[in-house]
Amino acid sequence: MLDKSQVAQLLGTTEIFAPLQPKHLEVIANACKVVRYEERARIVTQDEVGSELYIIARGKVAIIQEERSLGIEQPILTLGPKQSFGEASLLAETPRSATAKALTETICVVLAQKSFDSVLRQIPEVGLTISRYLAARLHRQCQLTGFRFVSYQDLVYDPELYTTFPAELLTRLQAIPLTLQDGTLTVALTKPNQASTIQALREAAPGLAIEPVACTSEDYDSFIRRHRPAQEEVASRLSFEPGETVLSLANGEKLEAPLSGMLGDALKQRVTHLIVQGSTEGLQVVTPVEGGLQELALVKGEAKSRELSSQIQALFACPEEQVGVKTTTIMVGEDRCYLQLSQLPTLSGMRYSLRILEPKSSLPSLKELMPFTALRERVLAQLTQPGQMVLLAGPSRSGRSTTTYALVHALVAQQGLSNIITLEQRPPANLANVPQVRVTEDWDGPLEAALLHLPELLVVDELDVNSLPRVLRQADAGHTTLACFQTNHLFEDLAKVSQSEDAGGVSLSSLGLVIQQTLLPRLCPHCRTDYEPSGSVRAQLQRNGLAEEGQLFFHSAGCGKCRNSGVQGKVAVLEALTLTPMIRELIAAGRPEEAIRKTATGSGLLIPCNVSAKILIKQGELGATTALRFFGRGH
Repeated sequence: MLDKSQVAQLLGTTEIFAPLQPKHLEVIANACKVVRYEERARIVTQDEVGSELYIIARGKVAIIQEERSLGIEQPILTLGPKQSFGEASLLAETPRSATAKALTETICVVLAQKSFDSVLRQIPEVGLTISRYLAARLHRQCQLTGFRFVSYQDLVYDPELYTTFPAELLTRLQAIPLTLQDGTLTVALTKPNQASTIQALREAAPGLAIEPVACTSEDYDSFIRRHRPAQEEVASRLSFEPGETVLSLANGEKLEAPLSGMLGDALKQRVTHLIVQGSTEGLQVVTPVEGGLQELALVKGEAKSRELSSQIQALFACPEEQVGVKTTTIMVGEDRCYLQLSQLPTLSGMRYSLRILEPKSSLPSLKELMPFTALRERVLAQLTQPGQMVLLAGPSRSGRSTTTYALVHALVAQQGLSNIITLEQRPPANLANVPQVRVTEDWDGPLEAALLHLPELLVVDELDVNSLPRVLRQADAGHTTLACFQTNHLFEDLAKVSQSEDAGGVSLSSLGLVIQQTLLPRLCPHCRTDYEPSGSVRAQLQRNGLAEEGQLFFHSAGCGKCRNSGVQGKVAVLEALTLTPMIRELIAAGRPEEAIRKTATGSGLLIPCNVSAKILIKQGELGATTALRFFGRGH
């Protein structure tokens, strides 16, 4: 190990302390301790708060960036004798930006923040030397990692660009959108090196290229305090008092307050997903929003919290220590709806999820979902042709069931269909005068039984690459079918279905129309006003067919009705592809998506999503920056 004179000598050879006089180095050496680490030992851990500077006397240390959600460790650099890490911890207790592990047996000289503060009281000029070193090091790090460094003066606030992303997401990532140029959005980040941060931004804005730049945490905090002060609490929080509408179970048993008040008020405000969880102050009720959770209510007091938990538990009828999912029927007045519940036992108590699926308040008309007349007429025409299949495709929670139900209502009301049967795993609502069959496991039995009733239209939900071939074979036999297909990669999955040996040679010949949809935030109608977008936003919209010259645009600044979010509910952006033998052949051959789209567009077979989005922008349903976020690069 090292004595104090050897420590002082080591300090004098390091970049951070080299400018100091020998007498000052001796004072600092007396404040240090010497620590030995075994090979592979973890010295510091990413994201944990630290207050020590480490100088390597012997051995080697790996600096590692961890992606815990993916289980990935990415080595950034290797440090050896006379090199240091954790310098910023001398001035402030901040989370470690990376993990440090000993590659060999390693000896470090460690200086704690409290000890350094004692040194500063004796020798104030040491602080100036350290501050200059840290400023120069930060600038070099930004250059070495390939990220441009921006100062506070460069953090220009553009309210329009800031609303490109959900506020909750930007807060979580400590991100500031700065400029938009030719489809590239420049975003300032306090942690641009974290791959998960960049990935989250790209997933939230698939229609834009993201250019990250670096800023300090201090500059970010100053920016937020100046331009994004905390919003005042709005009045439209959930009430737990009984409302005018009676809520009851299917057997007629009345739901009591506070549960009935919470569910009734949620329905009134069109909030369809509630999460009830414990917090340090009581029982918290939140709703998922893009980018995070938004608090709706806080139940304070042990007695009130216990009462609400007991009511949910009784409705759930599942032991508290178990993880479980259940769907139950409740009556809202005379209307039937479904309540999907799940519970998770956590270390801080039980966490409940309640999804309210109520047809009258949440089901839009087909005209609202498909404002483009040509698209609406094409879908309805396809569903009245014998032996044709229409596929509603999209990822999880993209609103396929909502569109399915709107189509069924339109076919009954407008086309006069009276013999429609649905096969559903989890029926989200009750369809009047339409037989709905719950499918629990295998599709073959319910399919065979339903077809014996000779339906004019068979509706099947939640298919995947394994179950789709069975339904395709029924369509090939002459049965008109509307099916929901859960997929993140439509053309790849259809190619797998066509090429799979297990599919028994199933072709796509009966597949006549594929509709893909994306659910996006709907502008709040209560605070919606027209506005003039910036030149860069307008140019990008026009370049991608999302706007016309002289078009009127709308935005929502936030109000009590939308809890200052500017958003109320969701709107569906749709795309329709008519399949011809040529298109089916391209899909079955596994051709790239862009090649299929290009061929379909040239043949007039594709109604792209930007057509649907453009109409929604004109109607004031969809914000301009939201449209850019998803469709700024075409499709």
